[in-house]
Amino acid sequence: MKELTLKEAAELLNCSEQTVRRRIKSGQLRARREVINSGIRWMIPESDVVTANKVVDVVTVRKQVELEDIRQAIRNEVAEVVREETNVMQNQIAELKSQMDKQTEALDGHYQLVDQRLRQLIEKKAEPEQPRSFWKRLFG
Repeated sequence: MKELTLKEAAELLNCSEQTVRRRIKSGQLRARREVINSGIRWMIPESDVVTANKVVDVVTVRKQVELEDIRQAIRNEVAEVVREETNVMQNQIAELKSQMDKQTEALDGHYQLVDQRLRQLIEKKAEPEQPRSFWKRLFG
């Protein structure tokens, strides 16, 4: 089992050596004291430092809560999020419907113009064509 010095642990945890000492004192980190020529050195198991590094938020529980109360609180929170998301989606759907209506109106106007032009072409084709004179056909 690899062990780290106080300084190495502080670097891995991205905190000060004093913070590491406080964590040792509070029992959050295991450590052993090692006597050396210049005094005492703390050695901390690397696995404890890695585990401590993964723990980001620690919540101290001061009140005991029933499991059903927690479930109900979560249900309420989820219901609120669903309501908010539903409102957002309904607003987006309404906006998309409005855009579709505008595009439909534009297309209807276009189709009316196409129909009108087709009728004109059909009417023109239905009229008997008058024979043109030689000169009109030549220079027409």
